Amino acid sequence: MMSHPEDYNVFMKNNLHFGATGRSNGGFGLWQLAYGSMAPLTTENYEAARAAMTTLRGEGGRKLNINPSLLMVPRALEGDGRCILISESRPITVTVGTGTPPVQQAVAVGNEWKGSAELLATSYL
Repeated sequence: MMSHPEDYNVFMKNNLHFGATGRSNGGFGLWQLAYGSMAPLTTENYEAARAAMTTLRGEGGRKLNINPSLLMVPRALEGDGRCILISESRPITVTVGTGTPPVQQAVAVGNEWKGSAELLATSYL
């Protein structure tokens, strides 16, 4: 035995050999601190996800006080994530006039979600 006191390496060289095998996985420890969605990454869906997380209640109805601080997206959605979290303004579509058919026009409005979380674009999603 390689760790037995009478083994040559243990007795003469003070060498103990140990080994271990195992499988593991890493991720969020509390399910309340993550929100997964397959919906398109839009301002409205981002707002809905934040609302779902911040309104969670624990045992006895107590507030969990969750404050989402990270938006994790696949690399393909990095641009959409930047628009939501970094841009000063965001476009919305409004109807202009009362004619038929109605005229749709894009208008820039202030981005209320700017700086609300950090963006992490990863290849692992």
